[in-house]
Amino acid sequence: MIAYVCKYTPIEIIKAFGEDVFCIEPKISSYENAERLLHPNMCSFAKAIVEYVLQSGIKNLVLTNCCDSIKRVYDVLKDRVEFIEIIDFPRENTPASAQFFYYQLETEVVE
Repeated sequence: MIAYVCKYTPIEIIKAFGEDVFCIEPKISSYENAERLLHPNMCSFAKAIVEYVLQSGIKNLVLTNCCDSIKRVYDVLKDRVEFIEIIDFPRENTPASAQFFYYQLETEVVE
């Protein structure tokens, strides 16, 4: 079972490897663990992801580089879960961007 956060996560590729996926939609009442691990100015969504992952015992997670907060979530969780990957998405819709994205998927997700 692999958890993901962003709707742009290529879940079809993950499923092609025989993995089940589910979207994290954290509803957290307290950020006790996340407050110790993240900067106080970090957005509440990033804190909720960290807190939810730690509370629920999620071991496999795929993130996307949609914002700097998610990059910090990756930094905090990379030593606390068994598998974590962050996928870089291109910022433009050009042939070079498509090639970059293909390369990211081929070298990081598939390996």
